[in-house]
Amino acid sequence: MDILEQFLHSIAYKFPKGYPDLKNKQDMLLIERELFKHNIDLREGTKAANTRKAIDSIVNSKEGKEAGLSKMKDTYRVGNINKIDKDKFLEILNSVFNSPKIKVYAPKEGPNDSSKYNMFEFDLEGEGQVQITLAGGANEGEKYEQGLLGKLKAAAGTPLDSIEDPEVKQIFSTLGIDPSTLTPEKIEFAGASDTSRQLSFDGPKEIGSTIADIVITADKPYYLSIKNVGGSAIYNGGNIPFITFDKEGKVIFDQSKYGDNPLFADIFNILGIDSQRIADGLNNYINQTGTPNNWESTKIDDLTQVKNLLASSFGYGYWYVREKPGGKLFIYPVATPEDAYKMVGELRPDSVKIKYPGPSTKVLEVRIETDSEVLEGGKNVPLVYQIVARNAAGKVLPLRMNIRTNK
Repeated sequence: MDILEQFLHSIAYKFPKGYPDLKNKQDMLLIERELFKHNIDLREGTKAANTRKAIDSIVNSKEGKEAGLSKMKDTYRVGNINKIDKDKFLEILNSVFNSPKIKVYAPKEGPNDSSKYNMFEFDLEGEGQVQITLAGGANEGEKYEQGLLGKLKAAAGTPLDSIEDPEVKQIFSTLGIDPSTLTPEKIEFAGASDTSRQLSFDGPKEIGSTIADIVITADKPYYLSIKNVGGSAIYNGGNIPFITFDKEGKVIFDQSKYGDNPLFADIFNILGIDSQRIADGLNNYINQTGTPNNWESTKIDDLTQVKNLLASSFGYGYWYVREKPGGKLFIYPVATPEDAYKMVGELRPDSVKIKYPGPSTKVLEVRIETDSEVLEGGKNVPLVYQIVARNAAGKVLPLRMNIRTNK
């Protein structure tokens, strides 16, 4: 009998069936707690093992099944019979793994030895590095950023009135650029590998050249941040260190780790997030006790600090271009700090609402709705922020913070 078998045998009495049922969620949660208590780490910790695990999650997810993705004999490849493009696969990765920081390698770039397909590299939360090659995906092109880039380049040298594509025409018209004066070389793909905004309670910073996806050089550089219709994630901030397990496998709020991530500590303090209630709610989830939590308003002492935080996530120094349903673009010049604040708009005393974990959910959700000054299609559309802390790998901890917005 090996060490793992001895361990499982020693705790078998704790399970209703007299043994851990690996298909039972509560049994798996109990195993996780017992492993933590005994300081046992069963993670394989190799790139191949991590990639296999990630691919299993992808092909078995709702999104992966809808896209027709499948496992292949090659450990590092995903079958792509429907030939989805790079952007669609990125959407799937962001959905399944809670928006990890992803590096895309073109064929024969960096560690990618494929001559045809893109490689996607990221860290599997709590495990290690993953490298996945999307077999067949690159041939479809990059349907949004790259597709838009191609259409813009094709329109270079053409009078505005002669352009038929509505998105391209809207971009040139809104930016005030005469495309007939351009050459294709004046329209470039920036392709920053990390386009996430940096949060700060000091307000927005100039980030245009950092986050730009496309740069059009006319009388000056025009930095365009491009998001497709599903591109709502603006910040992926890592794990929350002060919500953890104790030696007995109980979820606790560890005050001593509050300073390990000062930004998260400030966000919790200023938004009125109760760390102890998160820990209590996660224990209720594990033990299936307590009652579900509902949305509740939280008292904010200084709404200006919250407004600064939201404005910092936009930054300034670029044009914000986002695809909306129906083929219309939402284009807004975030040229100055004031423009970032206009995007946010005004907060009300009840703007911030929180929903804590409980027996039916292991997710902390914070919703911030403001009266944005920026119109969409001639209409006043409220700005909705969603701050989510959850573990996307099927476990309870660690919690990872992610921020999305509807703008």
